[in-house]
Amino acid sequence: MWVNEEIRKTMAALDSEDCDIAVRAAHKMAERLQTDMAVCRDLAVVRLDEAKEPPLEIVRFRRRAPIDV
Repeated sequence: MWVNEEIRKTMAALDSEDCDIAVRAAHKMAERLQTDMAVCRDLAVVRLDEAKEPPLEIVRFRRRAPIDV
């Protein structure tokens, strides 16, 4: 995956635990809002269509298959 130098520097300055929390939050928000989410450079989680800058991470919404019981 290609990552530009500005994003590489930003990622190096972030705590990995904070990044993990942001990605987990993005997954939960994608499920609840049923839309793609973006993790921004400041680790804010926003809808992908509302992102104002290239995101660090994109979390795609995937509808789960129904479980027959």
